[in-house]
Amino acid sequence: MNASPAHAARTALARVSEGYVRPAEPTHAAADELWVRIATRGRIVERLHDGERAEHLRVHATLIEHPDLDPRLVYAVFGMGQGSLSVYKCLPEDAREAIRDPACFNL
Repeated sequence: MNASPAHAARTALARVSEGYVRPAEPTHAAADELWVRIATRGRIVERLHDGERAEHLRVHATLIEHPDLDPRLVYAVFGMGQGSLSVYKCLPEDAREAIRDPACFNL
């Protein structure tokens, strides 16, 4: 029996969350430095969003291939509206599925 789409999205969200990459310090500046460093050395392969109409509530994800990662993985940079960005190491398909979960704003 196949899992429901909601269950699949929830499971993918959990896998993405497990790959959280902590910035050097728990500050917005350190979080910005992390994603800028990753984006500078990597290559953006896809941009996604959750479909929310209101821009300030929309969750965005940018998938970045990176030379320091296993080729099957990407860095997924998630953020909501104009808020801080968070970085996760994950499979690209997990990031694509996770953004469909209503709780993706937690990433």
